[in-house]
Amino acid sequence: MSKVSPMNIPDAAVAQKAHSATTDIKAPRNICDMPIEILSKVFLDTLDPLDAVDPVFNPSSNAVTLLNISHASSFLREAVIGDSSLWAVVPYLNGIHTDFLKAILERSQQTAINLTLLDDGRVWEADENWNEARWHFDRISKLHIEVDPISEGFILHTFLSRPAPSLTECRIHFVGFRNVPLNKLLNSRDPRLFDDDAPHLHTLKLTNCWIRPKHYSSLPSLRQVAVQSQYNSDRAYREGHSFMALEDLLGGHSLANSFIYLQDLALINCIQHSDRPEGPTFQQPIHLPSLERFTLETTIGDCHQLATNFRLPKTCSRIITSTSHRHRQLKLEDASAAGVALSLFVPSDAPNTHCAVGTSDLTPFLRFTNSYSTVTLRLRLPGRKDPHFDAHMFLVEVGMALAPALGTRVSTISTVHLQFEKLSPSSGLLLPLLRLMDVKEITSQSSELWADPCIQALARHENVPSLRKLQMPLEDSICEAEDLAGVSRFLRSREDVQEIVFQVDLSRLGDMEHDEMDSVIRDLTRNFPSTVDLKWVAS
Repeated sequence: MSKVSPMNIPDAAVAQKAHSATTDIKAPRNICDMPIEILSKVFLDTLDPLDAVDPVFNPSSNAVTLLNISHASSFLREAVIGDSSLWAVVPYLNGIHTDFLKAILERSQQTAINLTLLDDGRVWEADENWNEARWHFDRISKLHIEVDPISEGFILHTFLSRPAPSLTECRIHFVGFRNVPLNKLLNSRDPRLFDDDAPHLHTLKLTNCWIRPKHYSSLPSLRQVAVQSQYNSDRAYREGHSFMALEDLLGGHSLANSFIYLQDLALINCIQHSDRPEGPTFQQPIHLPSLERFTLETTIGDCHQLATNFRLPKTCSRIITSTSHRHRQLKLEDASAAGVALSLFVPSDAPNTHCAVGTSDLTPFLRFTNSYSTVTLRLRLPGRKDPHFDAHMFLVEVGMALAPALGTRVSTISTVHLQFEKLSPSSGLLLPLLRLMDVKEITSQSSELWADPCIQALARHENVPSLRKLQMPLEDSICEAEDLAGVSRFLRSREDVQEIVFQVDLSRLGDMEHDEMDSVIRDLTRNFPSTVDLKWVAS
């Protein structure tokens, strides 16, 4: 039996020394001894960020938290009430007593404020709270509006029509089955978002609504844009819902100038599906030189158009998800087009070193990692909804289209990560690509994966001739004879594999000594070939 070696385990003496050093630090005897500046940061950490405040069911959560802290003692009350930055985070309009709203705004002094509200369809013209909000509108830094299904967006219209000199972040969510063009909500032939006066707005997140791309040119500080529709389906089109046109996104407007400083762009099911199979042609590419993250979910054809026209830097990480057209489900003949479209998002000037294949949220994916960025390619499949759809064969066809399209872009990959369970169709993506890679190591998220004959066939010598190392978790299930036998069979068929590294969870390691864990592994792997070097690492 080969020697079992622990890896990356901290020396006990070093750990004890670090523990002693931490115990020498004198902590304040009680909270009253802490500096006010530290207390303020602690209190601020107890408050929810803007996107975590629920305007519908719990808009008062942050305000209630501050009240609870201030009621704990007179010292804490003085500390909380005297800190304007705390009260600037908590303003809300729905269901709040006017006196309390005035107190919040007074305590926030002149600090830029957050505001959370539900536009519930009521006419608020005579509402005192609404008048208070309008009076302080130029102080709003972060705005989160949810529009109730029964509302046409009267309050939202008022906010979008006014200058917003302090606004840095805006989130708008239309609740319900709809997708609303905000330029029509402004009810003008030449609608101006925030009256063309939101010079500091850097984050705009729209859910079930959108604006025409030309309006982004009035927002010079944009760094993050996310547009998402939750209902881009055949029913939505039958009911007359509208979506962003690809022509608007790629042609005729100065989108490149608007997005020159953009760092994060997400377009999720928000693009109008074209009935033309070939799609429009655009001559002018759009350069996005500052982009760091790009998330896209749309049809195969739109993926191809955007990949062809967008110029992304190699430092930009991408998550690209192809979907079927609303008129029909995916068919086997769509696989080749999907593979070609997805391949266009993999940079040609950044050699990849790692590849992961797996399933996340029932969606198969391939992930390529290089020294500059990460590219994740995902495919929405019909799954069990269509009994005639062969997911594994479809993914094999996608992989076959990816392989010649990627070519040398995958030849530098030395490590492959298998992030799926036994019998998953996701392995089909990898099969055509393996022979182009120089795989020396395979890691898996489960040891039982090696009991799957398909995985053993995948890792045969003719597919991965340079394979020398396996890495897998040390699970309770590894004690099952089937799993151990699967690993053992593979090792005996691949005598050139020299090393296995087991990942041991720290909770399982507990107080166990190194020698004890060595003994456990030796016992579990007693039927492994003696030529294999066994190691373990705490994870």
